Amino acid sequence: MSIGQAHRMMNMKIAGFAVAVGILLGGTALPSLTAHQETGLEVEVIDITHRIVTITWQTEREATSQVVYGVTPAYGHTASNPGMTRRHRVIVAGLAPETTYHFRALSVDDQGRTTISEDRTFTTRPVPDVPEAFPADFSSPIDATTGRPLPGFGGGPGVLYHDPIIFVHGNGETALYWRGLSYAIPRLLGRFLGPEPIPGGGTIQPEDIIARFIDEGYTPAELWALSYLGHDGINDGRDLIGSSFGHSHEANTPDVGAFIEAVLDYTGAAKVDIIAHSLGVTLVRDWIRRERDRGHDVLSRLDDVVFIAGPNHGTHFCGFPFIKGTEPASLVTLCEEVGRADSPFLRALNADETPQVDGRPRYMTLFAAGPSEDFAFPAEGIDSLNRPVNLRLSPVLKGALNVGLAFELPPDPRFPVVFPTDLPLEFGDPRAHYLLGVSEEAFQVYFPFVSDLRE
Repeated sequence: MSIGQAHRMMNMKIAGFAVAVGILLGGTALPSLTAHQETGLEVEVIDITHRIVTITWQTEREATSQVVYGVTPAYGHTASNPGMTRRHRVIVAGLAPETTYHFRALSVDDQGRTTISEDRTFTTRPVPDVPEAFPADFSSPIDATTGRPLPGFGGGPGVLYHDPIIFVHGNGETALYWRGLSYAIPRLLGRFLGPEPIPGGGTIQPEDIIARFIDEGYTPAELWALSYLGHDGINDGRDLIGSSFGHSHEANTPDVGAFIEAVLDYTGAAKVDIIAHSLGVTLVRDWIRRERDRGHDVLSRLDDVVFIAGPNHGTHFCGFPFIKGTEPASLVTLCEEVGRADSPFLRALNADETPQVDGRPRYMTLFAAGPSEDFAFPAEGIDSLNRPVNLRLSPVLKGALNVGLAFELPPDPRFPVVFPTDLPLEFGDPRAHYLLGVSEEAFQVYFPFVSDLRE
């Protein structure tokens, strides 16, 4: 059973319609009909996707909303809403792609009179392709540093049954990270991150997260990913900035924020969800903070937010020997921002770690719980002032649903790299950090958190 099929029944109100969302939870017989049964409901099937369909009808009297459906006229599954209305709208989800379903709609009024439609059919669409670019009529924001449009992909054809999701990659990556194609890993390990063996047999590997969302019922119209850091396109990952400022929040927060606003405007959605990894986490948090400081009602535009392996309370990469002038140029300003928990940047960012309005947005964080350790957040780390610090829980935020994801990878002979200093600084194994966002194990955690249907 897929994740989409495992969801519970959900009831909602949309545009004045009574809405019932039915998920395939098991066989249900056609409800027994009373002596007051009538036929003749005029139903309409709209917004068909590969896994979801909407069925609408109207009644002269207020009545309940129910649809029975299945791959044969025996039906076997039910979507229902106990509320009373004259305008009925039932969303049936968890369907199989390219499959013909039989269905009947029925309503029962307060006198027990049942009105039922004739047997009808609909056929779900094929699974759509993963988008490879933005729609031609989408105006991607201009990168404030390079003066070029931000590259990425998303926003293909389809219905908005869910809040659109914006995927924000981390430092050194591109939008293709979310398709399981890491750019940083080849530079660190000399190869792409592929199937990694795990003790006891089997492997853990990066997944095409965009394809997984589509497989579970999202449409291309609901999935958006950008590349920032001045990347020249989404495929080669070539960094056009190559400077300390170019990798800072000051340079990239405005770009990420502009992209979020552009997706909201283009889709017409009231809210979006965000899934961010590593540097992308603090970029999104910085955008939220800046917008709130300007008095903008940004929180009401966000529904669910997933922050994966973010440097919320410091990171390990900014201690000795980097401060001796051997640090990469791209890390200087970034280390001033997130190199220690008490930096001015992080103090301001963490004044309110999970701001909300009326309980939204909801926050989830994911962090590596071991045995394999996230090389950015080791238990025996060094901050930018060369102070020993336990960074294991740096990604955790007060008020969030904080989830430690445990998996074990066998040692890689290239890691850890121990620097020839008197301080216990070592460059650990990067695989856990990058797998944390795009493994099937991670997907199984954050997909149910964000995948509720739009209200």
